[in-house]
Amino acid sequence: MTVVAAWCGQPPDGVIIYRKVNGDLEDQADLKAPNLSGTTASLDLERIPPGWSLLKGDLNFRPGQKYVAGAYNATTHARMADVTFTNDTKEKITAGSILVQNHAEHHPDGVDVQLSAAEFTARAQHYC
Repeated sequence: MTVVAAWCGQPPDGVIIYRKVNGDLEDQADLKAPNLSGTTASLDLERIPPGWSLLKGDLNFRPGQKYVAGAYNATTHARMADVTFTNDTKEKITAGSILVQNHAEHHPDGVDVQLSAAEFTARAQHYC
C-alpha cells in the first residue's frame, strides 16, 4: 500500500494514519518525511523508504479495519485530503493507478476513484 501526496507551496512534513473505531479516529502511525521537493511524493507503507521515519505507532494493518491516511504540514497546520482504506484496498487498485475519494453527503468515506499518475497530478494542480 502506498500513500501519494500532492501539494501547492510548502511540502508535507509527514503522513498521519488513523484507525476508524466506532466513527472515531484513533492514532495508528505518524511518519516523518524527509525534506521533500517538487509537487508530489509517495510513501510505501509496507516498506518505509529511506529518509522516512516512523515517529510513533505501527504499520500493522488489521484485516477488516478501516484506516484514514493524510499528509500534513506541521508549520502551516494544513492536512492534505485524506484517503480511507483497508488491507483489501490494494487488491482493488489497478497497477499504476492512484486511489482518491470523491466526497458527498451520502458517502462520508467518499467514493473510490482510480486515477492515472497524470490525472492525479492534473487534479492536484486544479485545486492549487
